[in-house]
Amino acid sequence: MDRPNADVPLRAEPRRYGFHATLKAPFRLAPRTSCEELRSAIQSYVQSRPPCPIALQVTKLGRFFALAPLETTLYLSRKSGRPSRSI
Repeated sequence: MDRPNADVPLRAEPRRYGFHATLKAPFRLAPRTSCEELRSAIQSYVQSRPPCPIALQVTKLGRFFALAPLETTLYLSRKSGRPSRSI
């Protein structure tokens, strides 16, 4: 039997969050640093980097679905800590 909206319950909670990425949890701003300064630093960092050549797959993480790398690559391993250290 075809159920055209069978996946609606699966999409309800993620829809509240939209498309996003986790930088590093937990994440705290440095003392005397504003959210605008963080946004600006992230924007500068992203604009100075080439696209990330990775293949993604949909993965279930607890109650959530996430886009996750198909495999860990040397490229990802080298890049994973750089944003949090430079920002």
